[in-house]
Amino acid sequence: EMIAFRQWAVGQSKMVKRHRAMLMLALCAGAGLTSSEVSLLRTENIVVTRAGITIDVPGNRPRRVPLMAIWDEWVLAVRDERSAGESLWGASTRQDGTSLLSKFAENTEGVGPRSDRLRHTWLVGHLRNRVPMKDLFYAAGVTKMENLSRLLIYCEDLPAADYLTVFRGEVAR
Repeated sequence: EMIAFRQWAVGQSKMVKRHRAMLMLALCAGAGLTSSEVSLLRTENIVVTRAGITIDVPGNRPRRVPLMAIWDEWVLAVRDERSAGESLWGASTRQDGTSLLSKFAENTEGVGPRSDRLRHTWLVGHLRNRVPMKDLFYAAGVTKMENLSRLLIYCEDLPAADYLTVFRGEVAR
């Protein structure tokens, strides 16, 4: 499905739509951002270090989120097209960013993704990689996850051989 979404993004005929589609995928599936958070980002919110790219998320839930490495190229390509201090998304007529991405996807060529499903993909990927829960909650900008049980069905159970060891505290760190 992500391969099809990547093709959808690069297949947009207008550069502005192509860049926005790239941002939607990279920031939602690669950093777990919400639609309203994407709308707030400016060029200075993309921080590049030797360790990788992080997103400084402004707004009600400020935090620093590492971008998954597979999305680095796309985020940098769009950021480098913008002037310093400019909005990554570009000018928007929407006052409220909550439906920004869904309205955008509705008006693109082909069938685009839903931003909430992209964020869930990001969450499930980190759950599968056994990212510590406290760190995942911080990066996601939440204090509780009402939908956690829905996400966990996409994660594999511990192998039987590891189950006892993990719960007995015998895992070497």
